Amino acid sequence: MRGLRGLVSSEEIDRLVLTRRYGLLLTGSFAGAEQQRLVNGLVSVEIDQRVAAFKEAHAAIEG
Repeated sequence: MRGLRGLVSSEEIDRLVLTRRYGLLLTGSFAGAEQQRLVNGLVSVEIDQRVAAFKEAHAAIEG
């Protein structure tokens, strides 16, 4: 994220990276042996969505 600071506003970094779901996943509030599959699925979805958001942001920057 440090590399983005000069190119992207703080608000955009929040939108692209520091999502509410990201924060929830970091807290481990879903962690539990029986819920590991759910957590893994949520992480995969979050990663896919963040990759898509970065691609869109990159395309917007490149024009």
